[in-house]
Amino acid sequence: MNRRLLIAIVALLALAAIPASAQVKLLDIQQDVPLAATLDNPCTSAIEAIAFTGTTHLNQQVWMMPGGTTRLIVSESTNIQGINTLMPFGSPTYTGSGADSIDVEFNPGAASIYNAKKVINSASPDPFYAIVSLDFDPASLRMNIGVQSSCSDGSPVAP
Repeated sequence: MNRRLLIAIVALLALAAIPASAQVKLLDIQQDVPLAATLDNPCTSAIEAIAFTGTTHLNQQVWMMPGGTTRLIVSESTNIQGINTLMPFGSPTYTGSGADSIDVEFNPGAASIYNAKKVINSASPDPFYAIVSLDFDPASLRMNIGVQSSCSDGSPVAP
């Protein structure tokens, strides 16, 4: 029997034993996740290959709610730093950090959370952001973490 089918069967059996009025904690985890990504700064015309390294500290809880929905409680704190590998001598340093949290309830399935971290360029200011994506995998109940670049924090722009 494959692992996903076994997990699904165990989850269904567990749900059958849950009283309709109870919420059940399925996962409670704290972990430090190392990050490594090479990004281009989309706010400049020059091509860059900024090699970032860092860590995301993740606190995650997953609950099965009485109505059959999933409740996801996540807090993350990310710190990254990098240099432009296309400028081996004299590259400015790039740093970004920040913390975010969310408590959301949704129908069972995959979900993605995007958190913007302002990147500070030691040579010149620009609106460069690293977007930390937290992708919830319903099969493992865990978050997969990724980083992408953006020239904004995703906030609506006033006309």
